[in-house]
Amino acid sequence: MKVNSSVIATVDKVEVYGLYLVKDSETILVLIPDVSLERISDLKALFKEGDTVKVKVLEYIEGKNLFKGSLID
Repeated sequence: MKVNSSVIATVDKVEVYGLYLVKDSETILVLIPDVSLERISDLKALFKEGDTVKVKVLEYIEGKNLFKGSLID
């Protein structure tokens, strides 16, 4: 996976602070501010494990061995 690429990923886990997505055995973390410009009070009401979403890969966080991303409408 490359930084600045757009990919389709699968929701692996929904947390109060964001989504963990998986694409080709790589993890992408999307924090709440990167999910939507509108206020979201409950991510679990919008997403569930197994959902697929389009995400832009923003950066790779080496110490955490994961990518950071932003959802694309």
